[in-house]
Amino acid sequence: PTNDSNACSVKTLESSPCFAGRAKEASIICAVESRGGTRTDVESGSDRLKKGKGEPYSIGLWQINLTANPVGGLDCPSAFTGVCGVGTATPDKKHPIGGPVPGNCTVSIRPGKEQLYRDCVAAAKDITKNTAAACKVYRANGGFKPWSYTANKCGVKLK
Repeated sequence: PTNDSNACSVKTLESSPCFAGRAKEASIICAVESRGGTRTDVESGSDRLKKGKGEPYSIGLWQINLTANPVGGLDCPSAFTGVCGVGTATPDKKHPIGGPVPGNCTVSIRPGKEQLYRDCVAAAKDITKNTAAACKVYRANGGFKPWSYTANKCGVKLK
């Protein structure tokens, strides 16, 4: 993104203590994950519960995996029957560099936790809360590994 006011712009991310040293790379990842930084409320079309037929579990600017990460002070993982991970695809024509396998999650929303799920989705659509969650994920993994498909596709080093 070239617009400095864009949520994924280099300028915006330079002001973040989390991504300051890698703002350009963070901008690339953020832009791909959020359709150019213009869709802060984006819900994944491929990261979905119930083998791809359920609700989305990756939400917002950085496509935060709600089954694995708290957002905005909410214990989002407790809303689910398990954790959805990133599957890997063997490189082929459809996935030339490998990557996530859409619809690979058999997890569902835990009965009685539907409101928590909705609250987590709303929190993940908030730019500040989503970016704070992304920062925690980035730091916990020592870089962009949780976004490895996008990073590899765009030539961004994971660490």
